[in-house]
Amino acid sequence: MVTNAVLGGIADTVAQSITAVRTRMATHRRSRSNANDPNNDLISIEIHSLNKEKPPAVGELGSYNTRHLATPFDFERLTRFMAYGFFMAPIQFQWFGFLARSFPITTTHATVPALKRVAMDQLIFAPIGLLCFFTFMTVAEGGGRRAIVRKMQDVYTPTLKANFMLWPAVQILNFRVIPIQFQIFLAGIVETIDLIHCETIVPYYCFPELRFLFQWGFSPFYRSPSGVTSNEKQYDRNNKNKQKCNESESPCIPLRRLVIYDPSTVAACCWWSMTSHPPSTRRRPQPQHNKPHQERKRIPPSIHQQITPTGTFGFFLDRQRPIPFVAHQWHRRGAVPRVQNIIQKNNTHQIATMSLSNKLSVTDVDLKDKRVLVRVDFNVPLDEDKNITNNQRIVGALPTIKYAIDHGAKAVVLMSHLGRPDGKPNPKFSLKPVVPELEKLLGGRSVIFTEDCVGAQVEEAVNKAGGGQVILLENLRFHPEEEGSYKDEQGKKVKADPAKVEEFRKGLTVLGDIYINDAFGTAHRAHSSMVGVNLPQRAAGFLVKKELEYFAKALENPTRPFLAILGGSKVSDKIQLIDNLLDKVNTLVICGAMAFTFKKVLHHVKIGSSLFDEPGSKLVPDIMAKAERNGVRIVFPVDHVVADRFAADANVQYKTDEEGIPDGWWGLDFGEQSVKLFEAAIGEAQTILWNGPPGVFEFDKFAGSTKAMLNACIEAVKQGKIVIIGGGDTATVAAKYHAEDKLSHVSTGGGASLELLEGKDLPGVSALSISS
Repeated sequence: MVTNAVLGGIADTVAQSITAVRTRMATHRRSRSNANDPNNDLISIEIHSLNKEKPPAVGELGSYNTRHLATPFDFERLTRFMAYGFFMAPIQFQWFGFLARSFPITTTHATVPALKRVAMDQLIFAPIGLLCFFTFMTVAEGGGRRAIVRKMQDVYTPTLKANFMLWPAVQILNFRVIPIQFQIFLAGIVETIDLIHCETIVPYYCFPELRFLFQWGFSPFYRSPSGVTSNEKQYDRNNKNKQKCNESESPCIPLRRLVIYDPSTVAACCWWSMTSHPPSTRRRPQPQHNKPHQERKRIPPSIHQQITPTGTFGFFLDRQRPIPFVAHQWHRRGAVPRVQNIIQKNNTHQIATMSLSNKLSVTDVDLKDKRVLVRVDFNVPLDEDKNITNNQRIVGALPTIKYAIDHGAKAVVLMSHLGRPDGKPNPKFSLKPVVPELEKLLGGRSVIFTEDCVGAQVEEAVNKAGGGQVILLENLRFHPEEEGSYKDEQGKKVKADPAKVEEFRKGLTVLGDIYINDAFGTAHRAHSSMVGVNLPQRAAGFLVKKELEYFAKALENPTRPFLAILGGSKVSDKIQLIDNLLDKVNTLVICGAMAFTFKKVLHHVKIGSSLFDEPGSKLVPDIMAKAERNGVRIVFPVDHVVADRFAADANVQYKTDEEGIPDGWWGLDFGEQSVKLFEAAIGEAQTILWNGPPGVFEFDKFAGSTKAMLNACIEAVKQGKIVIIGGGDTATVAAKYHAEDKLSHVSTGGGASLELLEGKDLPGVSALSISS
């Protein structure tokens, strides 16, 4: 047990020490020679050639002052390795003893029993041992059940495959020749040699399974005293994989863009010998020139997902610039700050338990000879002459209306709200101006308009209708019972009489045989027309169906990697959204004005007069801690387009994080380096959810990053990826630049979309029948 632990400690110490020496040598050489000249170091020469072929973007790696370099040795990691070796030694020894007893080697029968031992070892002990290894290391690093599950989903299989590249051969020798009492020791010696080979000889790898996972062996996990290093110092993950290694099939990443992943994942490279199953990563596949890039094996999402935004220590190896990243002043591995449940502190709503993918749809019900009561959203803008200035909400309801007509509905009864009439009739908010527009869109089909939405006259008109007659009811909000409240003469909100609310709901129910909800924009409101129509079949219309299908793709079963892009003004306004998405995404881009709160708290960036959310700043440590626990990478902007006032004609400057934003200036957009980070994150993802533009796109001077992000999303859709626009201002962006049809889905929900993304239950959706 002690020997096993010591071997693990030696292996890790060698790993950290060798790279520490190389790092200091590189730094020393930089101080003595021109930064652009290659030197005699083979790795530096290779990096120099790569830099010439594809120079790093300005600010990509940032500058680094060696005075900020902390002690390059992680004793916590060393302790974890030794502890694992200590506890695994007796288990492994008993296993080897079991194999020796089950398949004894004699002078006449040696090879076949040895092969049987290897087969048993690799097919039984290797999978179980690898499971134990990842679980132990994840728990030791402070990870919970979700982090363990994600790691197993992402890296278990490729790591196990990589194990089979080297260790069956080693174990054949081990079992065939070495006495049992020395077999563990031999495995440790082999792995130590393998590790030194990784650290000093092999500077650059291509491998089809793990690819990025164990390049460059072990580098010391540096901590930065200056807080979390932002994404200008994160590596270029080069999702397009344009670089090739020796014309091989597999994409390669130059060392200057390399990140070392969290210790429990990287540990498999040198420490797995303590369980006799280290993964090997030094296989170069044969060249295959005729395979287009898109047909190549996709890099396992795990490799990107394993980067934790806090507490995971690694560095980028530039020839002259070792760059520390993602470390917190307030954080040590194994001493995670107390993580409070953000939703418990901030959310008074019920967390959603509803499923988005099992609701009854309009296509699931028989509409023939039925009165179909449809809740639509005809809350359209009107000018002073009551002309409709934007008919998109009416157009959005047409597929459901036409489907009901075409499938033999006796009558199609439409009900909606318009504006805020405060529970009493007001001609200003009448739905009557919608009638001619709806008739035109229906190809001249007549539409009957009723002067009320409930009552005997309305019931009579509906019951007389036939042949697919379309009937539009008057504004639902002319009755306080629709919203459940109204304002009195003094402007105070008064709750509606529950008995009258019940009567109003019964009045709506008698108008139909089947209820269809096609008003996703009000699905978050528990209004009478959304939840109070008590009919046996309550189905989603096509508009709601599409919303639920796409949000289900993102929130219930996303194709990974899953990226969420969040803009907005205040962290405190988005806290429920961030908290919920941290349980679901692999990468989170934080932009918009709320990015300045993160930048000031985490990176101590000067933000000038940019918005700083004081209440939200207190939540930032909780957010970062949860991101770490769940293995979520957070991307921040790194440069800024600033203005001397909030106006379209303001004076403009460009500032980096290092320069900071001057006092009296506002950050209203982000610069080219930030855009590159955003585009890289979008390029890596398979599912993209965007809620909130990065810049003040209403002013052309500050719309650059927003337009670039939109173009990147459009390009992602062309590549077959899913891009969902989460309503609100982001939907306005899509409309402004005529991109609605170029994206997978642009939500019409607004507040409903936001609450759904926050994990809240939508009353209008919950009220729908379950599909059989």
